[in-house]
Amino acid sequence: MISLTKTSLAQHAVNVITQDDFYTHIFCPVFCDEDQSFPSKSFPVSVMVEYITSLQSFNLSIHFFLYELLVNTLVKCGDLFRLHQFLQYHVLSDSKHLACLLLSIQGVYPAAHQIALDMLKRLGTAHDQIVEVFLSNHQVFYKSLMIHNHNRAISCCLDMISNVYQNQEKWSQQVSAGSLPMIAKYVTNLF
Repeated sequence: MISLTKTSLAQHAVNVITQDDFYTHIFCPVFCDEDQSFPSKSFPVSVMVEYITSLQSFNLSIHFFLYELLVNTLVKCGDLFRLHQFLQYHVLSDSKHLACLLLSIQGVYPAAHQIALDMLKRLGTAHDQIVEVFLSNHQVFYKSLMIHNHNRAISCCLDMISNVYQNQEKWSQQVSAGSLPMIAKYVTNLF
Protein backbone atom coordinates (compact mmCIF):
# COMPACT_ATOMS: atom_id res chain seq x y z
CA MET A 1 0.00 0.00 0.00
CA ILE A 2 1.41 3.38 -1.02
CA SER A 3 1.14 6.22 1.47
CA LEU A 4 -0.33 9.36 -0.13
CA THR A 5 1.58 12.12 1.59
CA LYS A 6 2.61 15.39 -0.01
CA THR A 7 6.21 14.20 -0.15
CA SER A 8 5.38 10.89 -1.84
CA LEU A 9 3.07 12.62 -4.32
CA ALA A 10 5.74 15.16 -5.18
CA GLN A 11 8.32 12.38 -5.69
CA HIS A 12 6.16 9.97 -7.69
CA ALA A 13 3.64 12.14 -9.50
CA VAL A 14 3.98 13.10 -13.11
CA ASN A 15 3.03 16.63 -14.08
CA VAL A 16 -0.01 16.19 -16.24
CA ILE A 17 -0.84 19.87 -16.43
CA THR A 18 2.15 22.18 -16.26
CA GLN A 19 2.10 25.72 -14.97
CA ASP A 20 2.48 26.90 -18.58
CA ASP A 21 -0.62 24.92 -19.57
CA PHE A 22 -2.58 26.22 -16.62
CA TYR A 23 -1.62 29.80 -17.47
CA THR A 24 -2.19 29.53 -21.21
CA HIS A 25 -5.38 27.46 -21.27
CA ILE A 26 -7.13 28.39 -18.04
CA PHE A 27 -5.99 31.64 -16.43
CA CYS A 28 -5.50 33.84 -19.50
CA PRO A 29 -8.63 32.87 -21.45
CA VAL A 30 -10.85 33.06 -18.39
CA PHE A 31 -9.38 35.79 -16.20
CA CYS A 32 -8.00 38.12 -18.87
CA ASP A 33 -11.33 38.30 -20.72
CA GLU A 34 -12.93 41.69 -19.96
CA ASP A 35 -16.42 40.34 -20.77
CA GLN A 36 -16.20 37.51 -18.25
CA SER A 37 -18.31 38.01 -15.13
CA PHE A 38 -17.52 36.53 -11.74
CA PRO A 39 -19.34 36.33 -8.41
CA SER A 40 -16.96 39.01 -7.11
CA LYS A 41 -14.13 41.02 -8.61
CA SER A 42 -11.65 39.23 -6.34
CA PHE A 43 -12.67 35.75 -7.53
CA PRO A 44 -9.84 35.44 -10.10
CA VAL A 45 -7.34 36.48 -7.43
CA SER A 46 -8.66 33.85 -5.02
CA VAL A 47 -8.37 31.11 -7.63
CA MET A 48 -4.81 32.12 -8.57
CA VAL A 49 -3.72 32.32 -4.92
CA GLU A 50 -5.20 28.89 -4.26
CA TYR A 51 -3.26 27.47 -7.22
CA ILE A 52 -0.01 29.14 -6.13
CA THR A 53 -0.51 27.92 -2.54
CA SER A 54 -1.08 24.41 -3.86
CA LEU A 55 2.17 24.53 -5.83
CA GLN A 56 4.04 25.87 -2.80
CA SER A 57 2.66 23.12 -0.57
CA PHE A 58 4.44 20.60 -2.83
CA ASN A 59 7.64 22.68 -2.75
CA LEU A 60 7.38 23.45 -6.46
CA SER A 61 8.88 26.65 -7.75
CA ILE A 62 6.32 29.03 -9.16
CA HIS A 63 6.94 30.49 -12.60
CA PHE A 64 7.12 34.25 -12.71
CA PHE A 65 4.28 34.67 -15.20
CA LEU A 66 1.82 33.43 -12.56
CA TYR A 67 3.02 36.10 -10.13
CA GLU A 68 2.85 38.68 -12.90
CA LEU A 69 -0.74 37.77 -13.73
CA LEU A 70 -1.68 37.86 -10.05
CA VAL A 71 -0.08 41.28 -9.48
CA ASN A 72 -1.63 42.73 -12.63
CA THR A 73 -5.05 41.32 -11.69
CA LEU A 74 -4.80 42.81 -8.20
CA VAL A 75 -3.86 46.19 -9.67
CA LYS A 76 -6.68 45.98 -12.22
CA CYS A 77 -9.17 45.14 -9.45
CA GLY A 78 -7.79 47.98 -7.32
CA ASP A 79 -7.07 45.56 -4.49
CA LEU A 80 -3.73 47.11 -3.53
CA PHE A 81 -4.14 46.30 0.17
CA ARG A 82 -4.33 42.61 -0.67
CA LEU A 83 -1.27 42.94 -2.93
CA HIS A 84 0.58 44.55 -0.05
CA GLN A 85 -0.40 41.68 2.25
CA PHE A 86 0.73 39.05 -0.27
CA LEU A 87 4.10 40.78 -0.54
CA GLN A 88 4.44 41.36 3.20
CA TYR A 89 3.66 37.75 4.12
CA HIS A 90 5.74 36.33 1.25
CA VAL A 91 2.90 34.64 -0.62
CA LEU A 92 4.82 35.98 -3.61
CA SER A 93 8.44 34.88 -3.46
CA ASP A 94 11.17 37.51 -3.78
CA SER A 95 12.77 37.79 -7.20
CA LYS A 96 14.37 40.42 -9.41
CA HIS A 97 11.53 40.00 -11.90
CA LEU A 98 8.88 40.66 -9.26
CA ALA A 99 10.80 43.68 -7.96
CA CYS A 100 10.98 45.11 -11.50
CA LEU A 101 7.25 44.50 -11.93
CA LEU A 102 6.60 46.36 -8.67
CA LEU A 103 8.75 49.25 -9.85
CA SER A 104 6.65 49.42 -13.01
CA ILE A 105 3.43 49.87 -11.02
CA GLN A 106 4.74 52.53 -8.63
CA GLY A 107 2.66 55.16 -10.46
CA VAL A 108 -0.53 53.35 -9.43
CA TYR A 109 0.78 52.03 -6.12
CA PRO A 110 3.52 54.32 -4.69
CA ALA A 111 4.44 51.90 -1.89
CA ALA A 112 5.58 49.42 -4.55
CA HIS A 113 8.79 51.42 -4.97
CA GLN A 114 9.97 50.81 -1.40
CA ILE A 115 8.70 47.23 -1.37
CA ALA A 116 10.71 46.55 -4.54
CA LEU A 117 13.86 48.08 -3.04
CA ASP A 118 13.41 46.01 0.13
CA MET A 119 12.94 42.89 -1.98
CA LEU A 120 16.11 43.60 -3.98
CA LYS A 121 18.02 44.17 -0.73
CA ARG A 122 16.75 40.85 0.72
CA LEU A 123 17.90 39.01 -2.40
CA GLY A 124 21.44 40.18 -1.66
CA THR A 125 22.53 39.83 -5.29
CA ALA A 126 20.80 42.83 -6.80
CA HIS A 127 23.09 45.70 -5.78
CA ASP A 128 23.39 46.94 -9.37
CA GLN A 129 19.61 47.04 -9.74
CA ILE A 130 19.26 49.01 -6.50
CA VAL A 131 21.82 51.51 -7.72
CA GLU A 132 19.97 51.79 -11.03
CA VAL A 133 16.71 52.51 -9.21
CA PHE A 134 18.33 55.28 -7.18
CA LEU A 135 20.00 56.70 -10.28
CA SER A 136 16.79 56.63 -12.33
CA ASN A 137 15.04 58.56 -9.55
CA HIS A 138 17.94 61.07 -9.36
CA GLN A 139 18.75 60.01 -5.81
CA VAL A 140 22.51 60.39 -6.08
CA PHE A 141 23.08 60.63 -2.33
CA TYR A 142 21.39 57.27 -1.67
CA LYS A 143 23.26 55.76 -4.60
CA SER A 144 26.57 56.88 -3.13
CA LEU A 145 25.61 55.39 0.26
CA MET A 146 24.67 52.11 -1.42
CA ILE A 147 27.94 52.06 -3.33
CA HIS A 148 29.97 52.79 -0.23
CA ASN A 149 28.28 49.99 1.69
CA HIS A 150 29.22 47.43 -0.93
CA ASN A 151 32.89 48.33 -1.46
CA ARG A 152 32.41 49.33 -5.07
CA ALA A 153 32.97 53.02 -4.54
CA ILE A 154 35.58 53.87 -7.15
CA SER A 155 34.03 52.27 -10.25
CA CYS A 156 30.50 53.32 -9.39
CA CYS A 157 31.55 56.86 -8.46
CA LEU A 158 33.16 57.13 -11.87
CA ASP A 159 29.78 56.15 -13.32
CA MET A 160 28.17 58.79 -11.12
CA ILE A 161 30.63 61.44 -12.26
CA SER A 162 30.02 60.56 -15.91
CA ASN A 163 26.30 60.90 -15.16
CA VAL A 164 27.00 64.35 -13.71
CA TYR A 165 28.74 65.43 -16.90
CA GLN A 166 25.90 64.06 -19.02
CA ASN A 167 23.30 65.88 -16.91
CA GLN A 168 25.15 69.12 -16.14
CA GLU A 169 21.97 71.19 -16.32
CA LYS A 170 20.29 69.15 -13.55
CA TRP A 171 23.41 69.38 -11.39
CA SER A 172 23.67 73.13 -11.89
CA GLN A 173 20.04 73.43 -10.78
CA GLN A 174 20.87 71.42 -7.66
CA VAL A 175 23.86 73.69 -6.95
CA SER A 176 21.71 76.81 -7.27
CA ALA A 177 19.05 75.20 -5.07
CA GLY A 178 21.72 74.48 -2.43
CA SER A 179 21.13 70.73 -2.41
CA LEU A 180 24.38 69.68 -4.06
CA PRO A 181 27.14 70.66 -1.62
CA MET A 182 26.39 67.87 0.90
CA ILE A 183 26.18 65.30 -1.89
CA ALA A 184 29.33 66.58 -3.57
CA LYS A 185 31.19 66.51 -0.25
CA TYR A 186 30.11 62.93 0.42
CA VAL A 187 31.08 61.77 -3.08
CA THR A 188 34.47 63.51 -2.73
CA ASN A 189 35.06 61.71 0.58
CA LEU A 190 34.46 58.36 -1.11
CA PHE A 191 37.69 58.82 -3.06
